[in-house]
Amino acid sequence: MASKKRFIADVEKTYDKARAGNIPGISRVAEGSPVGTVILTLRHEDLPEDTRIHARVNDLSEYPVSHMFTLSTDKDDSSPELVDAIGKIDYLFGMSVYEMACNVAKLLVKELEGANNDGDDEEEGDDDWDSDAENDDEILGLTAGPNPTPCLDTVSLQPNPRLLKRLRNDLRTAKGAGYKVGLFGSFAHTSISGIVSLSIRVHKLGLSDEALEAWDLTEDEYVVLLMRYSNYVPLESIEGRPASNTWINFRIGKCATKKPSEHQAIEAFVNMARSTESDDPKLPKKDTTDPAAETQRFHKMFISNSLDQYMNDQFVQLLKLRQQSGYGWEEANDVYRTLQTGPGFVAQNSLNGGGTPDVNKSGLDQRQLHAGDHLEEAQQGRELSFPLVAMQFAMRYFVKCTDYCLRCHRRLPKGFEALRPYVCDDSLCLFQYMTMGFGPSVEHEIMTEPYVVDLLVSLCYAAVQQSGYFGSALLPGKPKDSCNLPIRQVPVGLEFKVPDVFGRLSSKSVSQPLGILTGDTLTFKDALEVERLTEGQWIACQGLSGVGPVLHARVGRIDRVAAKIDIVRMACSANYVGGSIPDPQSSDFLESFTGHKKAKAGEDIADIAKDGCEVVIHPYNKHFDDFPAQSKGEVIRIILETLPPIFTIVEWLTSHPSIPIRKMDRVSPAAASLLQWIVSSNRSCIFQIDRRRFEMEDTSVKHLTRPAGTGRNREHERVRGMDEWIQFRFAQGSPDKELRFNRALSLHTNGKAVPHPTIFAWHGSRLANWHSIVRTGLDYRDTLNGRAFGHGVYFSPDLVTSHSYSQGSFKQCWPHSALKFDTCLSLNEIINAPEKFTSQKPHYVVSQLDWHQCRYLFVKPQDQDFMATNNRGQSSHEPSGLDEFIQQPPGRQVTNMQRQPVEIPVSAIPSRRALTDREVDETTRHLKRVRPFQDSDGDEPDDLDGLKDDSDAESSPIQSHAAKRRTPAPQPTNNRPLTPMSIHVPQTDFEPGTLDLSKLPRLAPPASATPVATKAISAELKKLQQVQTNTPLHELGWYINFEQIDNLFQWIVELHSFDQKLPLAQDMKNAGCKSVVLELRFPKDYPFNPPFVRVIRPYFLPFQQGGGGHVTIGGAMCMELLTSNGWLPTFSIESVLLQVRMAMCSTDPRPARLAPNYGSDYGLSEAISAYERAARMHGWTIPKDFLVTAMGN
Repeated sequence: MASKKRFIADVEKTYDKARAGNIPGISRVAEGSPVGTVILTLRHEDLPEDTRIHARVNDLSEYPVSHMFTLSTDKDDSSPELVDAIGKIDYLFGMSVYEMACNVAKLLVKELEGANNDGDDEEEGDDDWDSDAENDDEILGLTAGPNPTPCLDTVSLQPNPRLLKRLRNDLRTAKGAGYKVGLFGSFAHTSISGIVSLSIRVHKLGLSDEALEAWDLTEDEYVVLLMRYSNYVPLESIEGRPASNTWINFRIGKCATKKPSEHQAIEAFVNMARSTESDDPKLPKKDTTDPAAETQRFHKMFISNSLDQYMNDQFVQLLKLRQQSGYGWEEANDVYRTLQTGPGFVAQNSLNGGGTPDVNKSGLDQRQLHAGDHLEEAQQGRELSFPLVAMQFAMRYFVKCTDYCLRCHRRLPKGFEALRPYVCDDSLCLFQYMTMGFGPSVEHEIMTEPYVVDLLVSLCYAAVQQSGYFGSALLPGKPKDSCNLPIRQVPVGLEFKVPDVFGRLSSKSVSQPLGILTGDTLTFKDALEVERLTEGQWIACQGLSGVGPVLHARVGRIDRVAAKIDIVRMACSANYVGGSIPDPQSSDFLESFTGHKKAKAGEDIADIAKDGCEVVIHPYNKHFDDFPAQSKGEVIRIILETLPPIFTIVEWLTSHPSIPIRKMDRVSPAAASLLQWIVSSNRSCIFQIDRRRFEMEDTSVKHLTRPAGTGRNREHERVRGMDEWIQFRFAQGSPDKELRFNRALSLHTNGKAVPHPTIFAWHGSRLANWHSIVRTGLDYRDTLNGRAFGHGVYFSPDLVTSHSYSQGSFKQCWPHSALKFDTCLSLNEIINAPEKFTSQKPHYVVSQLDWHQCRYLFVKPQDQDFMATNNRGQSSHEPSGLDEFIQQPPGRQVTNMQRQPVEIPVSAIPSRRALTDREVDETTRHLKRVRPFQDSDGDEPDDLDGLKDDSDAESSPIQSHAAKRRTPAPQPTNNRPLTPMSIHVPQTDFEPGTLDLSKLPRLAPPASATPVATKAISAELKKLQQVQTNTPLHELGWYINFEQIDNLFQWIVELHSFDQKLPLAQDMKNAGCKSVVLELRFPKDYPFNPPFVRVIRPYFLPFQQGGGGHVTIGGAMCMELLTSNGWLPTFSIESVLLQVRMAMCSTDPRPARLAPNYGSDYGLSEAISAYERAARMHGWTIPKDFLVTAMGN
């Protein structure tokens, strides 16, 4: 809507400019029909009369960012000079209406005035409108003025024509593989130095909904790889060059459009870490008034730092290893890493080709990866495209990033599954991962999902304690050898320093530093101890009694002569688990700190405050990695107890924007590192549902109006009947875990819709176990409560039962938690096949790891007054017509603590598979609510369409331009590979491949078809085959049996899976009809004329008898799109099928219905007659040689 308003406003502005005579050559500007069309009236002395030029926007929703204008005239007898001139400026990218009108006027006037003048090459450079190569910046819409600001300090060389041609061909190869190519400045036009972008829409990567949320991506965004060349080097020339001499840099990110703005592309290479705009005068400045500025912004992704470093440092070396030795990417990486870590030594298994399996050879679904391997696919002797290889490499590691270490990029051990990428067990990788900024921004996580961070910290705190361990072993003086902790991994390798409070690293013969604490002054008994301290360093102080809390402070002013330091009290930690943690600034701190209640009788606390108390001093100078394994848990506990409440950190970050948490005074470097590790090592996808903030104030609960975090509102995802619990959305596993779950579900149901395909159940485990569960998933690696009912993951539909397994004998929550919970459970979706479980009663015991998916996480606060107030605040969410809940199977309903069934919203199931039980008979009710993503960028041109044609063949301007914008495709043969089966769960009654094509009319290929038409149709066929392979049938709505296409110019298409609310769908269901059979007949000069589209069967009710759907009485489609008036060469067949389907589904003026004789087929002659009648009635122009196309002669 905003794009449409902007377009109309720009037309009015341009009209005023033309009326005032500010656009020479244009006498009038008006808005045309359909919406998105501008009519320019061209007036010139060389023209016999004014000529109207139609400029149509290909996609109005992308105006004024990444749209294009296509030009045409409204007269067939226009002068050849004008037609030729229009052909040269057929595509105009990203321009406003006014900019487009100015460009068209100047170019056309210049062409008309110089039609008989050959020109002078040396003079052409003086006029930026007089160039056969065209002004690149103007044509690409990068600048509005005639003198664009230089954007790059490129190498001042005259490019080799052969190298320039090779660059263009390599980019066209990348485009032919399905990627969008974006050019900046004169790169690939007249220069081999500059920046190019390759991009792909996120929805084409086949990522699950959970992965999109975890990676902060949306389906309509683009993943963009920027490549900056100082001088283009073909791929085969790289092998003989040192890697440092390839003159290329990479940046990967995301963008709302298929390429970022020029300014953003340059900024990406100037300084990716810089948050402010550059003051470099050589850079084009960002136009803050332009609404396109934000949409064309280049954003870093969660993996940008890691993948940037990988590609810039190693990609060329890995490519050379592949060229020289024939390794796969993973094998090449193993060899490279081995050579780096051990000079002169190469692992024998890598040299023998026995390294880790390459992605391309590991059985992964290449349709999900979207990219093959250009190095392997290329035929011998064929030129290889370096940009394509680089993009495939980037997408390979992007899509499967959770399979690899983010630092060394080796494949992680089998069985490791996560939604978020991480590093391997190598401590060096962890250290570099944290220090080089490869992990997620902990500041961003705290600001958007504070309850999630609170949850993660609390789970970690619980994981470093357990009954029988901390209750005795961590008390001072107890033995160090203890049982193992519930936490499976600790942050070894971060190199942070902590205090040795309990003397785990100290020798008995070495005494601890002693001092006198008086107020905020600490006096050392040994002056040498002061020499080891620095201002700002953290220290811990503990009373000699050893029973009070530990004070943590920052060193202030140091008086080395007097052996005194000033301290700033920061936090306290308990001397043992469950011990008191007073506020260090409170008035009763000293009493608690000194353990006054246990002091000798008669000693007054006031005297202690005046005279000071003797303390043991523990500087933060011990490496965490040096502690024994059994002591690391207590160190983590102590550091977490010094961490401020998460909402205190939120307040600080709010008042200190763009400042890292390490700069916060109350957070020690050790606590900052530990918090970063806790957040970064979380490999699940967790989002809070509760957004209300509540804080305890004395004995009452105070409601804060500020929301808890800036993340998305998920109140509609709340499970009803769980008022005593705080809820989180929870997903686990690798990005394809949901796909594997769907495949298992499809195998169980045989792809058919069944009333209750899945059931839900609880999983309970002790609080101490959940830190590891959210990182490694639900498995049965550890036996904690016995396995009396067999091996597998234990579930129960009864919350009371699962709750009993979540209880431990020790319940100490993180003291600063806002949630303060003591119990944690998950709600899981399981394939409804209890007969195949290891056990059904009294528990579900599921051994198949792909048969269950986590959907929710529930935690129960210790303070029920807090929860009661929380629920009162949430009670405003009343049921509405938009609320839909899953109908659970009778006898297997999930119940709460009162053993009452809970209501699970439909949103608990990912939108790509959601289908409630009520919708089994109303198949499309949910499909209408969750609309499939419509990709419309496949038929859009990109910057390559403006390049000079490097082919030697001569053709007309229009034909050569059309040939350039289509990827050459091989001629159809009988060896065409079979159409792959859909990888998604079918949700339709349509059965592909059941139509008997032998009973339909067949045509012979036209004898005079043009090569352009053959290539164009082949390209469309290839593209549609890829779309059909990667899209669920019910979302696609059409089906083509590609194996049965013998004539490239005649296709049979079936439309199916209509919205069941439509009368057409109801009529088809009653008639037992699964699809509408269409025939497409292509003209010999396609794409310059539209295909003839008609319905073969079933028979539709004619319009005169109350029918609709734009189907004529003879079966032809009554659509302006399929006539010369509405057709454009830029239209794709995918968009045509979409428009035809939408026309059939239209209820304006009346809905489509089947005729009583629906079983009959339409005849060809009646379809031709009906098409011609409809065109004449509406005043539409029938395409040239229409009868030849329709009759197949």
